[in-house]
Amino acid sequence: MIRTYPNLIIAVVIVLFGLPHQWSSANQNIARDLYIGGLFPLNDSEWVGTNRILLATQLAIQHVNEDPTLLPDYNLKLIWNGTKSSVPYGLKILYEYVYHAPKKIMLLGSGYSSVTEPIAETSKLWNLVQFSYGATSPSLSDKKKFPFFLRTIPSDASMNGPRVALLKALQWKKVGLIYQSENIFAVTMEELIKLLKIEGISVLASTVFTNNPKNQIEQLKASDARIIIASFYEKEGRKVMCEAYHQGLKGQKYVWIFLGWLSGYWWNHDVNTGTSNCTREQMIEMVDGHLATDTVSFFQSENGISPIQGQNVQEYMIERNITLMEDHESYGYSNFAYDAIYAMALALNETHNEMQPNQWLTDFSYDNHQMAQTLIRNCYKVNFTGITGPVEFDSKGDRIGVDSITQLRYSNGKPKKVIIGFYYAATSILQWSNNSISWPNGKKPQDSTVMIRSLEYVSTPIYIVMCVLTSFGIVVALIFLFINNYYRKNSFIKISSPRLNNIILVGSVLLYSTVYVLGLTSGDASKTSQAGSKFSTVCVVKTWLPVFGFTLGFGALFAKTYRVYKIFKNKKLKLSLWALTDTHLLGGVCLLLLADIVLLSVWQGVDPLQRVTKDLAEKPILNDSDAVRIPVIELCASRDFSIWLTILYTYKGLLLIGGIYLAWETRKVSIPALNDSRYIGASVYNVVILCAICIPLSTVLEDYPSAAFILMSVFIIFCTTATLFLVFIPKITELKRINVPETITYPNMPITECGSSIYPHRMTSFKEADLLSKVTRLEASLHRKNNTIDELRRLLNKKDKPSAIENINCVTDYTDYDDTTDHETGCVSPQILMD
Repeated sequence: MIRTYPNLIIAVVIVLFGLPHQWSSANQNIARDLYIGGLFPLNDSEWVGTNRILLATQLAIQHVNEDPTLLPDYNLKLIWNGTKSSVPYGLKILYEYVYHAPKKIMLLGSGYSSVTEPIAETSKLWNLVQFSYGATSPSLSDKKKFPFFLRTIPSDASMNGPRVALLKALQWKKVGLIYQSENIFAVTMEELIKLLKIEGISVLASTVFTNNPKNQIEQLKASDARIIIASFYEKEGRKVMCEAYHQGLKGQKYVWIFLGWLSGYWWNHDVNTGTSNCTREQMIEMVDGHLATDTVSFFQSENGISPIQGQNVQEYMIERNITLMEDHESYGYSNFAYDAIYAMALALNETHNEMQPNQWLTDFSYDNHQMAQTLIRNCYKVNFTGITGPVEFDSKGDRIGVDSITQLRYSNGKPKKVIIGFYYAATSILQWSNNSISWPNGKKPQDSTVMIRSLEYVSTPIYIVMCVLTSFGIVVALIFLFINNYYRKNSFIKISSPRLNNIILVGSVLLYSTVYVLGLTSGDASKTSQAGSKFSTVCVVKTWLPVFGFTLGFGALFAKTYRVYKIFKNKKLKLSLWALTDTHLLGGVCLLLLADIVLLSVWQGVDPLQRVTKDLAEKPILNDSDAVRIPVIELCASRDFSIWLTILYTYKGLLLIGGIYLAWETRKVSIPALNDSRYIGASVYNVVILCAICIPLSTVLEDYPSAAFILMSVFIIFCTTATLFLVFIPKITELKRINVPETITYPNMPITECGSSIYPHRMTSFKEADLLSKVTRLEASLHRKNNTIDELRRLLNKKDKPSAIENINCVTDYTDYDDTTDHETGCVSPQILMD
């Protein structure tokens, strides 16, 4: 027995020293209770499925407590209450949680952003980390204001990512925005506008409404917005849809993009907006086919299973006794609440692992800022796959998850939301599902009315016809030019001033050539192009060519008419009868041409002509309701185009007025062999009348290129050809008669007084015309001699007579007259009618 004592002693020692250790281990196996304060919008008529949120939260806590890898030394418990969707009730519950035991280590909730914001702003005073499953307001992303707030449901601002991705994928570059005047929508839309600008997407209209959205819908319609992003609550959204229905923003032309979290079949109501009413059928017509962006509340991997801490989605749904329903909004928020509990458990578990021995999470107190900081830091480390997909948080505490893009489709009177794609916020990737978007007519709507700008140009057949006619006119002018120069030494042609005739013919060729450039276009409707710069050169040619042609052609006619006027209407003029030579008249034409060059050069230098385009009225395209054609015409213009044009027209108008006056005064003069007076007068009438008609008409027809081209071309061709025929056909006819001998007498022929001489009223013989020319020259010489005599008498009457007489270079007796020189004295006599 003695030998047994040592064994007994050892056993006693083991028992004595081992008991404390066993007691300690037993003490450690006692789970410590961790309390989470829950806030739920229970019994809210506007929020479908709020009771399921509480059930899902309780189920998640059960799963956490059953999971041996999560908080093994703790027992997670939920203390919950209803906020009645009211801020005062929500704050009251918060104060009760803080001032009444047991101590809460974290908060869950609430659902509404309006209730969550004041609670999150207040709870930070007690260092409480708060998770939300339903508050989506972007304002909650402000870390300065809400440092301990996170959420497992993405922010409304996160909807902007899939929105922009959707617009880019469908190549829509123009959108319209309409949203309710609530902070949750305003902040989101402000962020969306910034993103759209970065992506080069234009916002045609951004409208905000409070109660009646009638004016805002009118703005969207006026802006021609076809893709419309709308943000509102259910009641106000029905008003928007009703007003849009009555204003015609429906059908295959329009695509509405809503928020997917709107509860239930929010549109399925009769609506009275105050200004219009809509039936349920009309509302269904409006929303059928709309797109929506929403957070994924039920995520499935490719094999249909999403692991959640050792279980799968099917087990989770069976345990909740919930079957998959089409209206997933009824359980969507409960899934976010479930994932929120797991995120909180993971953060608490990590915080416990970082604690020192003999430190517990239950040591947390409302003034323990250090533990709160550790806990919030570990919340940002959370990364797992939950019911709602991958769960992780950004630096603002916002959920980085998966968003869905859905389309509402009515089939057999029943609505169905079809997922057409997923947007992964972590990678900014849009992945299409197997369900493609269904368009009403099988064609993707345009983001706005397609404006097809097409250049209006002169019809090719018309252009060819006019070019052929003007080419014929140029050939005729060249034939006349050849005849005029070939017979220039012929007395008959010489008397008719062949050099002035040449000027008329050159001007006519320039005018004919204008037709070629009037019908030219750049072939490009773009306002900025190389073709446009080249067309600016055409603008210069279009302006200079007709101006020079008119000045040469009409200026020469004007000069010849002026000479006839001066000779045969001298008495009326009361001027000295000076014989006007071709040199004088050519000089006058050159002065007119010089004035043109100066005016056009200053115009081009100061205010150059440029190619501009003008959009005409839209024209619908048959069988295409999304496109209209905008006819574009090319014009030549400058900054002060109207001023320069007024100066040019005034200058040319005065010349035309002078021409018509001279033609009228010489209308009874008929000496075709000498001065073509009657035909020249007819040509002047022709030019003036046609100019008065065509210039205003060309302005009226500016928007009709073919009609304007026809008018101007016919005017140029007819006017120029008529002038050539009137001036040169009589000469050709007379040339054939020159060699025919004839003796003409004028018995009892009436006479007409012209100037200071008596001339037969009608002379057709070349010899008589030649005699008339000599008589005219002699009269001019006589008048010159009389002027010389008057000058000599004036000098003789001066006091200093010798000095005055010495200044007389030449005193002519003028007893004999020759056509060019006074042979008796050697002094050049006054120039005769012909050079």
